[in-house]
Amino acid sequence: MKILKNEQSFTLIELLIVIGVIAVLAVAVVVVMNPMEYFKKSRDSTRMSELQTINKALGQYLADGKTNLGLANKVYVSIPDSSTTCVNLGLPSLPTGWEYRCSNSANYRKVDSTGWIPVPFASISFGSNLAILPIDPINTTSTGQYYTYVTGGSWEPVRFS
Repeated sequence: MKILKNEQSFTLIELLIVIGVIAVLAVAVVVVMNPMEYFKKSRDSTRMSELQTINKALGQYLADGKTNLGLANKVYVSIPDSSTTCVNLGLPSLPTGWEYRCSNSANYRKVDSTGWIPVPFASISFGSNLAILPIDPINTTSTGQYYTYVTGGSWEPVRFS
């Protein structure tokens, strides 16, 4: 004599309902966590680290007895341009007597004074901590996110985000 066992299993409807609930919970978690905010914080952290590296390299350059930090009344921009005065970038107007300076795309990250910062970091006698000049993680004029440098030790990110 054969005994039939009553086996139970999930129906297709039950499985679809569980998958739907998991999908709704996953979307809720992503919305609550806001991954874009994490990306912004990561970029900001990168910016601060890079600016500290530039500051340290400038300190090393000055400690080595060097004094050529660039031209007065120039705002050096981290975005490359074919024009040395950055006319193709659509940058905001500067006060009278000031002008922008850009390096070309072949040189803008070089540390030999042809890069976007006109300081010859490569000439530091005990070596520089910069192999290439850092640029903003976004580095575009359309977002307003790029680095600038003004002779006299001033550097700053234009804005964070």
